[in-house]
Amino acid sequence: MWDYQESGWMSDRIGEKWFKDNFLKQCGGERPQLLILDGHSSHESLTLIQDGIRENKVIMSLPPHTTHYLQTLDRSVFGPFNKQYDRACSEFLQENMLHKIDKWTFPSLFKTAWNEALSKENIKSGFRACGIYPFNPHAIPPEAYLQCEASENKDEAPTFDQPSEKSNAHCITTAQVYG
Repeated sequence: MWDYQESGWMSDRIGEKWFKDNFLKQCGGERPQLLILDGHSSHESLTLIQDGIRENKVIMSLPPHTTHYLQTLDRSVFGPFNKQYDRACSEFLQENMLHKIDKWTFPSLFKTAWNEALSKENIKSGFRACGIYPFNPHAIPPEAYLQCEASENKDEAPTFDQPSEKSNAHCITTAQVYG
């Protein structure tokens, strides 16, 4: 799906369109299903949430300050994709020294990298790395679950079971993430 927004930023309209026209059509018929999204406001529109409930989709919004630990594609697909894209571009430029990468050559280079990096194994490894499936709350460090101010005594780091009394308002625990 391709779309644009005048400002260049994601919008509720685009998020809702993606959910209805792309996600729902591609996710299969098994229900319930879990959809994990970051906390961007376009993922939390009332229409998208109502559509999710109607379609028996459980929509989980990742807690603030944890997405770099919990976004599965960031952990296992986009890194390999970047490497594959760099490789595809390098090979293209070596074979076509008088050409450049432009809007005409970009799609085939993108497709080559996408097909290499977006494998089932890479996707599954992202869920494993994040501890989402199979469930493993120890797959990521404690600071991913609990964002707290530094203790006056630096030797007293907060743990899963003993959050600091100086916790920020946005602190979360494992139980809140995995319910």
